[in-house]
Amino acid sequence: MKQLISDIDLYNLSRDELIAQLNESHRKLREFEQDRARINTLYFITRNLSQELDLDNLLRLLMDEVKDILQADRCTVFLLDNEQGELWSRIGHGLEINEIRFSIDKGIAGYVAKTGG
Repeated sequence: MKQLISDIDLYNLSRDELIAQLNESHRKLREFEQDRARINTLYFITRNLSQELDLDNLLRLLMDEVKDILQADRCTVFLLDNEQGELWSRIGHGLEINEIRFSIDKGIAGYVAKTGG
């Protein structure tokens, strides 16, 4: 990590300049910690992709990671049924029924399935 300012230069800074330097250092540290968390998540997902043979278990592991990253209360994995033009739930947190089906013309999930974004 590149040093923002030399130790000698710190003595010549005004109070406001020193505060600005500290804020910049803090911002860079937060960015570094966020990058480290993303790399750890990618490592976890990659490791599970190569080790888990059961699709439902793998989807559950990935779903849990996504839920944690997004700090969501729950998450559902939908699969696209091209023949019916529907999305259907494969697994999800807190689902009271086994399966949810709806047209890809409905909601945000339908929009993403239809347009890719």
